[in-house]
Amino acid sequence: MQRHLIVLGLLLSISLPTFLCRNLWNPDEPRYAQVASEMTIRSDYLVPHLNREVYPEKPPVFFWLIIAAKKIFGREYASRAVSLLAALLVASLTYLMGQRLLGEEEGFLGALVLITSGMFVVLAQVGNMDTLLTLFVTLALFCFLESQSRKKRGRWLVLSYLFMALGTLTKGPVALALAYLVILVWLIYSRGKGIFKERHLLWGPLFALFIVGLWFAPACLKGGSQYFQVIMKKQIAGRAMDTWSHRQPFFYYLIVFPLVFLPWSGLVPGALKSAWKSRKDPELFLLVWALVIFVFFSIISSKRERYLLPLYPAASLLAGRWLVELSRRRKGALSPFLFFILASICVCALYFLPLDAAVRPIEKYFRSEGGYALIKATGLGVQVLAIAVAALGLSIAGIRASRRGMVRAAACYVVALIILFSYSTNFTVLKRLDKIKSFRSFTEEVKAKLNPGEELKLWRRWFSGAVNLYMGEGFIETLYEEFQFEHFGQAGRSFSVVFAKKDFNELGEYSKARLKILARGKNGNLDLVLVRFTPRKSDLLPALIKRGARTRPDT
Repeated sequence: MQRHLIVLGLLLSISLPTFLCRNLWNPDEPRYAQVASEMTIRSDYLVPHLNREVYPEKPPVFFWLIIAAKKIFGREYASRAVSLLAALLVASLTYLMGQRLLGEEEGFLGALVLITSGMFVVLAQVGNMDTLLTLFVTLALFCFLESQSRKKRGRWLVLSYLFMALGTLTKGPVALALAYLVILVWLIYSRGKGIFKERHLLWGPLFALFIVGLWFAPACLKGGSQYFQVIMKKQIAGRAMDTWSHRQPFFYYLIVFPLVFLPWSGLVPGALKSAWKSRKDPELFLLVWALVIFVFFSIISSKRERYLLPLYPAASLLAGRWLVELSRRRKGALSPFLFFILASICVCALYFLPLDAAVRPIEKYFRSEGGYALIKATGLGVQVLAIAVAALGLSIAGIRASRRGMVRAAACYVVALIILFSYSTNFTVLKRLDKIKSFRSFTEEVKAKLNPGEELKLWRRWFSGAVNLYMGEGFIETLYEEFQFEHFGQAGRSFSVVFAKKDFNELGEYSKARLKILARGKNGNLDLVLVRFTPRKSDLLPALIKRGARTRPDT
């Protein structure tokens, strides 16, 4: 129990600074928060909407949980609170599975690896669906493992497929596919012909689909045929076979996974090899879990680094087991030594290099005036020096521990470095990135520039979600074509529009002549402008001709 609390406490200490110190970052976080907000405003919890239009991109469970979290954490932190709570539960399950499958020490070290692995730490602090999806996949596989060793097997299997259904209602059928494939491959390997006795392989998916259908059928009836077609063609078939975004080659994850699993990537080859050699069921189940998910996403055309998160619990437990095995070897100091050097270099490099394209102004200043300019430009000063000294001290202590074969101690120094890295980036670089990645500062300027009662519009959906959220508007009209300016001009209406600068530059001169730039801003790599449309007398002339001259009333 004490180690369990240590794991959860460390994850909270790493994640809470980001949870509390930054706004929602575009595009996903404010968009999801706005969808949940519109659910509440419309009292429609069946079909998600964004800016009053049906939002078929994602199922509703994540939005439901955001609504529940709002009552506790408030509007700003609700979506991130869901992710953080999901990450805490995944860490708990990882520790419990490691304890039961491998042993107390392996479960503890595996959980430490998980909560300090790069992508898991990042996604635990971001309001997106991947951590929640990972929780449901992990719960499904945990319940399956429990069903193999408990008398009331049927109840655990029902729970397993129930969590697959909840995962499907979070991010689509990928949850059902991942957990079911892991179970299927494992049973084929471990049972052979005995797999035909596993009747749950037939009724389980049908039960999960039935649970999903309780939402899907009425949602499609309410959302209409177009809603159904978008979900089936674009979100399911499109992402799997011919994605419109994030398309990458099949070997993409072979390059990316070692980067997103830092600083523990150096343990993966040895951990996989050791698990295969052991031929023991617990290690082989974890191996199947990790490899099936890795191969599945390698085949799918749409690829992003975060998609691999559901395999992290298995990979972390295998890494924890390998650390314990290394610690028991008399001549095992060399491998931890090399591993720790790699981890230290990665952590220090990540801190001192720009973390995002949004810090390019700092990067430009750094290139032009030399190394000290980075410290001067970011305003870190003594903080950077103190952090560097602390990181160096932890590195030296960890290297000495690893050279003596003290693998557990070396791993703990890596954890300390990750915590140091998290705090230093949150209170320095990320605070500055927040002004660029969040729409809050730009929308505050927009509010200041708008006249009382003046309408605000968006140009071509670039900002649906973020602007609505921070402006406190449930609906902001979206413009798509230039002729709409002419229409509003004839009506004599004045209003302001939020543009991406590149879209504004592509407008015709006739439209630009009636638009005045009020404010400029930035969101990541995207330049923004707020413009005011003011109709001219020439715009009103066609409308007056069409209505005809007004006659003076009789007196």
